[in-house]
Amino acid sequence: TIFLDEIGEMPLSIQKAFLRVLQERTFRAVGDTQEQTSNFRLIAATNRNLDKMVETHEFRSDLLFRITTMRLLLPPLRERSEDIKALADFKTAQLCAQYGMPVKTMEENFWETLENYNWPGNVRELFNIIERSIIAAGTEKNLFAMHLPRQLRIQVAKEQIRKMTGSEVLSDGSGAEPDEDVRIIGQEIFQDIFDRPLPSLKSF
Repeated sequence: TIFLDEIGEMPLSIQKAFLRVLQERTFRAVGDTQEQTSNFRLIAATNRNLDKMVETHEFRSDLLFRITTMRLLLPPLRERSEDIKALADFKTAQLCAQYGMPVKTMEENFWETLENYNWPGNVRELFNIIERSIIAAGTEKNLFAMHLPRQLRIQVAKEQIRKMTGSEVLSDGSGAEPDEDVRIIGQEIFQDIFDRPLPSLKSF
């Protein structure tokens, strides 16, 4: 099986050569004069609209027809939040085994913060965040929200404020004070996320 990630980024010159490999099942290695046969199953992925790329002559139509025997549309991570915990558990176990440490446990505030993030980078970003959190936690047995990158926690806090008040900022910078209820709610959310007391030593 050959997996080609981001096949939409393949240059047109390479697309022509690759189509020949798919159709004739033969290829010639660089510097070789003999053709070799191939027999593989192809899985390709992309986040681009290949149909539109065909219309703009950025992707070969004959290659598109050849690789779309079966097409699976995978929604972005923000639309399948039920998958976040399973993916995070998998990556945590994998990284802990790689680093030779006991598997860390995700505490409730850690999991809730992940669930409320928008994940513009999808699974790649999730896996990167998990690794950064494990490194930040060090020898601690549990993962808490404080181990997540600060920028992620800020984005989650802003989104919580926006949902509760209709605004993600506490002041518009013009000198005008926000509504008192908005100000209090915003302060409570930020205090909960950034000023939460550290867990007791029993948790470590």
